[in-house]
Amino acid sequence: MKTSISLPIFIFLLYTLLLSFTHCSVLAHKNTPFVDKICKQTPYHALCLKTLLSDPRSAGADVRGLAIIMVDVIKRDTVSILSRINELLKKGGTDPHTRGALLDCIDKYNAVLKGDVPEAMEALEKGDYKFAEQGATDASLEARVCEENFETSPITNMNKLVHHVSLVAASIVRMLL
Repeated sequence: MKTSISLPIFIFLLYTLLLSFTHCSVLAHKNTPFVDKICKQTPYHALCLKTLLSDPRSAGADVRGLAIIMVDVIKRDTVSILSRINELLKKGGTDPHTRGALLDCIDKYNAVLKGDVPEAMEALEKGDYKFAEQGATDASLEARVCEENFETSPITNMNKLVHHVSLVAASIVRMLL
């Protein structure tokens, strides 16, 4: 008899649990058509879509909110690339040209972290979208110049990522103008 009471309770709890997971999943993706529409207007649709949909803030975001998320991603990726550059420099074994290029990249990415990202974020908060676009565009240029300084870059993929994410951010901000 204990089994017959436990089984219905178990089924009810399982049903409730599955229903709550399904409900959360729907809420997290309710903005997918809107995000897709915005991302189609950027130069890297798939990257934009993957990046924004992986951030829970995109579920209820408007265009400005999506731009803020992308600027946060520029910051995150810039921190990652600076960490990677520092690892490469500590490890040693790089030729003088590569070492010089890595040191130059530190300057470029510090400019992104200390100048471009804060400029873009502050401008987004104030509604000054032209400056927000400029900050994101400047970040993309810093990544491109960093990559161009190498004969053979050990951070090509990371430079491309920052460059592409920054262009996506600038494109989204441009929609606010």
